[in-house]
Amino acid sequence: MSRYVFRAKDWNGKLIKGTLDLPQRSEVITSIKDHGLVPLSVLPEKRGLFEELNKKFFGRAGLKQ
Repeated sequence: MSRYVFRAKDWNGKLIKGTLDLPQRSEVITSIKDHGLVPLSVLPEKRGLFEELNKKFFGRAGLKQ
């Protein structure tokens, strides 16, 4: 599953920013519209090297778990 970063506006003009974990960009756009928002941008989330290493080494269950 991919993570997408989005920007959208509600009908009052308020800017909404967030992330969604969905397989395809088109599903993200549909989800944003279903929540009554107007999508402005939907981009795949860029992960840095530190985040990837952190997930790889510290994202596992411990021995006690």
